[in-house]
Amino acid sequence: MSEHVADPVTVGVLGARSPVGDAVLDELAGSGRVLRFSREQREPDSRGEWRVLGDPGAGPIGTVISLMPIWALVDQLGWLAESGCRHLVALSSTSRFTKQESARSADRDLAERLRLGEDATVEWGRRAGVEVTLLRPTMIYGHERDGNVSTMRNVLRRFRVFPVVGAAAGRRQPVHVADVAWAAARLATAPAGTLGSAYTISGAEVLTYREMVDRVRATVPGPTLVLRVPAALFRGAERVAPSSRTAHTAAGMADRMASDMTFEHREAHDDFGYSPRRFDPSGP
Repeated sequence: MSEHVADPVTVGVLGARSPVGDAVLDELAGSGRVLRFSREQREPDSRGEWRVLGDPGAGPIGTVISLMPIWALVDQLGWLAESGCRHLVALSSTSRFTKQESARSADRDLAERLRLGEDATVEWGRRAGVEVTLLRPTMIYGHERDGNVSTMRNVLRRFRVFPVVGAAAGRRQPVHVADVAWAAARLATAPAGTLGSAYTISGAEVLTYREMVDRVRATVPGPTLVLRVPAALFRGAERVAPSSRTAHTAAGMADRMASDMTFEHREAHDDFGYSPRRFDPSGP
């Protein structure tokens, strides 16, 4: 992607320790003063300053990139207004749409939290005179803590097998963490009033869930295989171990393997030059 040029500004990054955080900081290098925010005090390091969320002495912060869950961001909006925020780029997710009709209550709850968080943030921006831009990525990968491709790889490394339900033909459009970061930084440094209020960003490649698993398998040394199993097996594991996050995650993945979760990113391409890479799970 081409480099973007910005006037020196103070940019605040909320959720800087998230999987997208490091990549955003790389993108913002040279864009002016960058402040990272955390829930507790941290010592400065080579990446710059740390401040505590809600610190009244941190401002003025004209531009903010929020990588924290958007429903948690709502609790920080009053402080952002007091800190002089005039432009907020807030990370949300296409899960707002893909999980709202799910048979699983946890998925529907997530979709609802995203919806409420988005609506509250947009309304706050309207009332406070702050330009709000929502960024909705599809499945994010490319970080050891992405919870998607990294989970597949860890299962394959440990057990040498990855279970799927049926043909696992649901289509996906995974987006690399660096492409998400580029979009967030580009939006944050764009001239005021030149961009839309929300953008969906996806990867360049559409592939089935099974194709995605096979692509990940190719990055794991040694023999691995894909095993077709009935969905009831995943749900049974969840019932046996209801407190297990792994069992819960696996059951949710199984339910969604046949579902299409693809989104166009044409508007992002046309408005600010977003041009993502093809799916390459060889990273970390």
